[in-house]
This record gives sequence, structure tokens and C-alpha cells, in this order.
Amino acid sequence: MIWPSLASSTLSIFFAAVMVSAWYGGLGPGLLATALAVIIIEPALLSSLETSALRLQGLLRLSIFTLVALLMSSLTAARKRAEDALRKANDELEVRVHERTNELAQTNQALRAEINERQRTEEEKQQLLVNLRERVKELTALHHTTLAVITNRQ
Repeated sequence: MIWPSLASSTLSIFFAAVMVSAWYGGLGPGLLATALAVIIIEPALLSSLETSALRLQGLLRLSIFTLVALLMSSLTAARKRAEDALRKANDELEVRVHERTNELAQTNQALRAEINERQRTEEEKQQLLVNLRERVKELTALHHTTLAVITNRQ
């Protein structure tokens, strides 16, 4: 009568050992912890049970323990793979963001240079227009003066 409660507390201790091994070590250590737990539990669990029904119940418990421990190890390994893939994707994303930021900075610098060039060209154009207007005024004045001189000679 005491054995079922003792067995379940023993299994709980081994579950914890398997879980910690799988969590920190991954699939390999989790499987190793499961195998060691089964090797340790099996003789104590099955040899102390006298009837075949109790042995079958012990074997069922051991099977369930093994399946759950393997599932925990597999899930933990899958979690580790997902974390590694996420970390790798994050690193790749950071590299792409850095590259894109550099590209944008270069494009921004080129645009600033283009804007400065256009402003300089516009200033030159405005200065040329001012000079042209002054020259037109001078030529117009010269034309009027020349016409006046010609008209006075006649």
C-alpha cells in the first residue's frame, strides 16, 4: 500500500531530474537522464511488486514515465531550436537594418549634395538674370541715346 505513493514521489524526483537535464542540456542530456532514471527505477519498481497485476501497473507507470520524459526532452529541444532560429533571424535582421541604414545615409548624403548643387545653380541663374536685366537696361539706354543722336543730326 505504501509503494504507490513512494513510487509516485520517486517518479516525481526523476521527472524533475529529466526536466532540468533537458531544459539546460537539450535533447541528449534529457534522453540520458531518462535512460538513467528508467535503469534506476525499473528494478526497484518491478521487483518489489509481487502480483502480476501490480507488476503490470508498475510497468505501465514506467512506460508513462518514459513517454512523458521523452516528450519533455523533445519539446525542450524544439524550444531550444526555435530560440536559436529566432536569435539567428534577429541577428540577420539587425545586419539588414544596419546595411539599409547605411544605404539610406549614403542616399541622404547624395540628396543633400544634389540639393546644394541645385541651390548653387539657382543662385547663379538668379545672378545671371540680374546681370542680364542690367545689360538690357544699358543696351536700351544706349539704343535710346543712339536714336536721339541720330535724330538730332538730321
